[in-house]
Formats: sequence, structure tokens, C-alpha cells
Amino acid sequence: MNWKIVCPTILVLALLLPLTGSSYAIRISTLFIIYTIAAMGLNIIIGYTGQASLTQGAFYGLGAYVSALLVLNGWSFWSSLVVAVAFVAAVAFLIGLMTLRLKGAYFAIATLLFNVIIYEIVDKWDEVTRGPRGLFGIPSPAIEIGGVSISFSGTQNFYYLMLAVLVIMTVLYWIIIKSPFGSIIVAIRENELLAEYAGVNLTKFKVASFVFSAIFASVAGAFYSAYIGSIFPDITSFVNSFAFLTAVIFGGAGTLAGPFVGTAVVTLINEVFFTLAQYTVLIQGIVFLLAILFMPKGVMGTYYSRKAEKGGELPKRAIMGKL
Repeated sequence: MNWKIVCPTILVLALLLPLTGSSYAIRISTLFIIYTIAAMGLNIIIGYTGQASLTQGAFYGLGAYVSALLVLNGWSFWSSLVVAVAFVAAVAFLIGLMTLRLKGAYFAIATLLFNVIIYEIVDKWDEVTRGPRGLFGIPSPAIEIGGVSISFSGTQNFYYLMLAVLVIMTVLYWIIIKSPFGSIIVAIRENELLAEYAGVNLTKFKVASFVFSAIFASVAGAFYSAYIGSIFPDITSFVNSFAFLTAVIFGGAGTLAGPFVGTAVVTLINEVFFTLAQYTVLIQGIVFLLAILFMPKGVMGTYYSRKAEKGGELPKRAIMGKL
């Protein structure tokens, strides 16, 4: 697969999507972009660092809540986005310091418990978050250029905004993975003991990876709240963490394109079974189980494995490590 041709082609098709006149297609595509950004972040900590984090949904929800609360109190969206990202990064840093010395299932359980704690705080802190009543009337972003204000309140305008954000976040994602930092976290994933013997500060790089993961989630959450216009505590629940996890595993953890492919499947499942929303976790669980049983490397991981069997050249980090 020639990504130098595939990527520009997909981008051109994405730019032309609004010409179809389908508001439904634009809405689904916008949500797909938002979810993909969060999944890319999770892939950094799970796929490339090999740490099974179950807190991504909480970071996603925190980004949404912090941004929404500030905007509703008169802040501009862009200022609130910066604060939301910084706040979530700080929370992730603290959680990372407390949990990333743990390994395997112990780390996964610890992050799951922190997800539950964050959800309970958001749900019960009624004076600040309004608890189960949620937040309403969250305005859309706007920018001012040369004295002219441009609002992204329309479905089409917001879609193009998210397309631009996706390009920026994808470039950042690519830079992180292809940088020396990316090489080090992959070394940690493949063999922690060997990496430590080589002089790598395991905690430092694991925490940094965890923070990067949270930053992506917070960006996605902030834009989600601005797009939907209302949020409730369940946005921080484990349901979202599991959805992002399913997307990464199904798409192919440890592959650049995995989050895109996996998120497309999860988004499709959510739409197809919209009338069975109460069974969303069950359906995603079945998909997750099937992926582990029959395609443990995910769609992209399986593709690269078959390519290797045929003697094809693999990208630098296509081989899955242990989670």
C-alpha cells in the first residue's frame, strides 16, 4: 500500500465530502475525526509504549468539562482549549507518577480505578460540574481575522475545522512516533529490562508517553463539547475508555494507521446499533473479543504480517509488541 498516494487521496475526498449535501455524513465524519484524535493518543501509550491504560475516557471527558466550564464563564474557546489541555496534562502527569511503576494488569487496574474516581468527582461535584444535570448551551468556536469574525457553528464549518485539527494532530502524532522519543518508547515496549540496562529512565519516558496520550484525549474532548453543545458526566466514564481501546486494538495497536481504521469500525457500530444504545458496551465487547481471538494484531497489524510473509518491506515499527 503506497501511503504517499493513499493519504492525499483520502484528504481530497474528505475535503469534497460536504459537496454531497448530506448533513448526516458530515456529522458522522466529524465525530469520527474527534474519536480518532483520542484513539491516536491511546495508541501512543498502548501500542508504542506497551502500557495498557484504561483512563483515556476520563481524560477525554475532563478536556470536555474544563473547556466547557471556561467557555460558559466567558472565556474564548481557544483560551479554554489551552487551559483544558494543560490541566489534563497535569492530571495525567500525577496519575502517571503514581501508577507507571506498576506493570501489566496492575497498571491497567490502577488506571481503571482512576477513571472511576474521575467519573465520580465529575458526577458528584454538583456545585462546579452541575452533576447529572450536565452542561448546556456550550457555544461553538470562532476566530477573528482582520476584524472579521468567522464562526464554526455550522455543521459544514465545524467539519472543516475538525479536518484541519486532525491534520495538525496527525502530524504531531507522526512526529512523536518517528522521533528518538518514539524509538525509546518502542524499546521499552519490546524489552523494559534491556532498555533500562541501556540507561533509559523508564518512569520518565512512560510518564511522558502517558501525558502525550492524555493531551490528545483532552483536545478531542474539548472539540466534542463545542460540537455537541452539551455534555454529561458519563463522557468521563469507562465506556469511552473501552471504546477507544477497542478502536486501537481492532485497528492495530502499534501501527500508525491503526487508530483510523479501528475508529471507523467503532463509529460505524455506534451508528448501526444506535437504537440499541444500551447494548453499546456489549457490542463493542464482542468486537474486541473477536479481534483478540481471530485478529490479535488488528487490521493493520495483520496486513503488515501478511506483507512480511510475501517478502514485502515493513515500516519501521509495524511489528506489534506485548501489551
